[in-house]
Amino acid sequence: MAQIVWTQQGWEEYRNCLLYAKEEFGAKAAKRFFDNVSKRTRRLEQYPLTGFIEPLLVERKENFRGSVIQNSFKMIYHYVEEDDIVFIDDIWDMRRNPKTLSARV
Repeated sequence: MAQIVWTQQGWEEYRNCLLYAKEEFGAKAAKRFFDNVSKRTRRLEQYPLTGFIEPLLVERKENFRGSVIQNSFKMIYHYVEEDDIVFIDDIWDMRRNPKTLSARV
């Protein structure tokens, strides 16, 4: 079973998404977002390569992957097989300018 490690960027964006969801859409929406992220991370523990190769980051050596969380959000992560660790690098709002993802991660 792979270990899940949140990067600072990933954790801060996740926290911001939860706070925004609660403020704008209520506690139920924030809970649904939380549940979806939790479900996705549990799946990554078992199957770290299930996400798709992130097309916006293919030039990077880390082999970044993406996994859709809900509607317009995806989790950006990479897997270090030697250490069996999944690093969650970002929670990406897909409505943003795609060119900015490379600068963020």
